[in-house]
Amino acid sequence: MSLECPHNLPGAPKLMHYIENVFAKVWFYDNIVITEVEQGAKINYKNTFDLIVKGINYIDYQPWVYISNRIYNYEVDVKFYKYLNFVPYLKGMAIVHPKGMESNTEVPLDSIIKKEIAFFEDLSSAYLWAQELLKKSKQ
Repeated sequence: MSLECPHNLPGAPKLMHYIENVFAKVWFYDNIVITEVEQGAKINYKNTFDLIVKGINYIDYQPWVYISNRIYNYEVDVKFYKYLNFVPYLKGMAIVHPKGMESNTEVPLDSIIKKEIAFFEDLSSAYLWAQELLKKSKQ
């Protein structure tokens, strides 16, 4: 397990935990979780269940925000998103499509996900949004 921080985030938060499987890498910065999926992967509930369980066990009973940093193109089974509604303490989800990258999110996710959701072109903006969402959730 590597605790090297590959992200240049505002405020330089400390990387607390890291997990991965053959499809994705997951970094935990306090209660903000950043995921990067491998090029060409086909994501569904079944092949990411291990990461979800490990992540929830690490977060424990704390509010958290999920950031999907889509630096590569990959497919997501739309049915996967409905499961996010059942993840305890998940306050919201940010999807980052870097400038110049084509978005493969054709489905209006806000009709599927009943949590806060936002779209960004850079990871720093998504991270700042996640911090604000966590602050609001504590009020």
